[in-house]
Amino acid sequence: MRKLISISLLFALSFECFSNIYVWAGYELNKSYISSVLCVNRDNPAMHCDGKCFLDKQLKQNQQRQDNDNGALGNKIDVLLFCSDEMPVLFPGLYSKAFLYPKETVSNYSSPSFDIFHPPVA
Repeated sequence: MRKLISISLLFALSFECFSNIYVWAGYELNKSYISSVLCVNRDNPAMHCDGKCFLDKQLKQNQQRQDNDNGALGNKIDVLLFCSDEMPVLFPGLYSKAFLYPKETVSNYSSPSFDIFHPPVA
């Protein structure tokens, strides 16, 4: 049962990512039906459309659907990468000094010792 659920979830997630490929594969598999029944230019065989107009229409609809789905999220994903001391405290009663990290102190830098770098003594 778990395998079935995991495969169906994997397929559902991959469908969103590869939906243009699925539209194109559906066109290639049903090219004869699309060119004879669904094509706008089926009455004019000299154009050699072969259902490409239908494929373009389906790809545009798929792109608009993806744009609408992305627009629903608003393309606003906020990620908090770090906390600084300047951030406002929402709950002052829960704010404790015990949880604060000490501020970084600047230490005096001393040059490294290069005494070990010398030619071998014979």
